[in-house]
Formats: sequence, structure tokens, C-alpha cells
Amino acid sequence: MTIDHILSSSECARFIAASDQISRFRLGKLYFHGSFAEQNVRVLVRYAWENHWRQQYSIPEFVHAADVQSVLGRGVYSVFNLHNSPQDLLVQCLGGYGVFVDSKCDVYLVHSDESSRSRFEDAFFQGGYAISNVRKIVRYAWKHIWKKRYLIPEVVGWADIKEALGDGVYTGVKSLEVRRGNSIALFSAVFASYGSLRFGKASVCVSLYEDGLEDFTFAQHRELRKKFDRIFFSPENPQFDSNAPLYLAAFCVRHQISSTSVSSYHNLLPKPLR
Repeated sequence: MTIDHILSSSECARFIAASDQISRFRLGKLYFHGSFAEQNVRVLVRYAWENHWRQQYSIPEFVHAADVQSVLGRGVYSVFNLHNSPQDLLVQCLGGYGVFVDSKCDVYLVHSDESSRSRFEDAFFQGGYAISNVRKIVRYAWKHIWKKRYLIPEVVGWADIKEALGDGVYTGVKSLEVRRGNSIALFSAVFASYGSLRFGKASVCVSLYEDGLEDFTFAQHRELRKKFDRIFFSPENPQFDSNAPLYLAAFCVRHQISSTSVSSYHNLLPKPLR
């Protein structure tokens, strides 16, 4: 026998209160079969979020397998033919689950412990929204964290990303062949203008090349210069031909010399470090 209606709040409460396996099994056969099965699972999961998990977690992406098991049991997975995946279940039941918005970005940045980040990696960096979520959280971190510290995103390194976002963020762009720890590839997938100079960014580059030791250690400054060599001034960079004259213009403005008096701007480009 199955029910021919959508679960009421009292029926949801009854199911959750029946914590022993036999009672859950009997109610599951009643609730999760027939034409209303999927709708009833959605109603039950939403009820569990509003009345149980929300008291503990600020966003549903915190909910993990043990939470589903303790409140709802495993029977809810079978209705959608899922293999005990709380993320896949919640995607089916909660609108907006696994999609970054500003409020969720704030929560993500605050909770940097390993347990939280592991749950977030499964929720945000797997599935169809993974790439858009990576772009959202990286841009959000740039605006709210790194922009206060650095003038251009090209300065942000792998250590900054690991500290603010963790390594899990790379999982979301693995389909773009971005390897873990490769900050250049990650930012290139997020910022369309990454590695491309405009006059303002060129002025920052000149300043960092010449005065960078005021803000960075010798080793950090050396690594930054090597990074800039790769992303701005490598001949293999498709932006090289446009980057070079912009760097020259910024260099000439900084040193108050005329660009027309320079016979070859390539002589003024930073010398590659080895």
C-alpha cells in the first residue's frame, strides 16, 4: 500500500521521529512508492533542512552522509536511484543547492577547516556547476581578500589560493586540465584579461619589478619576476606583442623619458630569470 498524496508536515515529523529501522522501513514503503514517491522525498528533505539541519548548519552544503543517515535513513536515496550520495540527493530536493551566491561564498571563506572544505568540495566543485562555482569563488576572493593586498590578480600565487580557498578549488576545473597548485592556469580560466596588460596594469608591473623588494622578500620577489616573465613577456604568450609596448610606455612614464628616444623597447623589457 502507498499513499496517494504529498506528505504533510505531521507525516514528515512522524517519519523522522520513527528512528528504528523497522518503523522507517514500513513508513518508507508507504511514502516512497507510487506516483508521489519523488515529490514526497523532496518534501521530506526540505522538512529535514528547515526543522533539523538548519539549526546546526548555516547552508545546506554542510549536510553530509551521516546527517542524512541519522535523520532520514538510507531509503530516500533509492527513490532517485542514488548510491548514498547526499550531494546528489540535495541537488534533487533543494533549489540552489551546490551553487555559489555571495552569502555562501562568505561561509566558504570563513570555514577553512579540513572537514568543512571536504564537504564543500563535494558540494560545489563536482557536477554541472563546478566550473561556474570556481569562477565565482575565485572572483569573490579576489574582490574581498586579495585585492586589498595586491593591485593585480597576476600577483596572487598558489600559497594565497591554498590559504584562502584550499586545494579543492582545483577539482572544479580539472575538466579544463588545470592541475592542482597551478595558479596561472586557474586564474587564466577565471579572468579573461589575465596575462594581458593595459596601461594601468603595466604601470603596476614596472613598479613591482623595480620596487618589489619593499613588499616582498628576495625569494618572493624573484619568484614573482619569474612568474611575470612567463605570463606577460614570454614570446610564446599570444599577448606578448601587445604587452611589450605597453610595458615600455609605462616604463617611460615612470622614468620621464620619451618612448621615441628608445631604439628598441625589447632592451627595456625585464631580463628573464633562470
